[in-house]
Amino acid sequence: THKEGGWPKDIDATEKADVGRFRKKVEKTEDFKQTVKGLAPIIERAAMQNNTIDIYEEYFDGTWIDHSSEPPSAKGLAVFRDPS
Repeated sequence: THKEGGWPKDIDATEKADVGRFRKKVEKTEDFKQTVKGLAPIIERAAMQNNTIDIYEEYFDGTWIDHSSEPPSAKGLAVFRDPS
């Protein structure tokens, strides 16, 4: 089972209002902003590595699925905005 932890003693982790106020307060600090900026290159490098595939490799040998009857679609999973 998962237990919520790491919160200051005056914050009740089960109360959404307390958690929201605390997060809003922390997200305004300069330390938080610098930490996020420092993590950005690491995350970008990991994302770029995951985008590399061999377009000529047969990933699923022997399987063929006809997708021609399905309409094209796309989903946006996350949007990250640059604060600068």
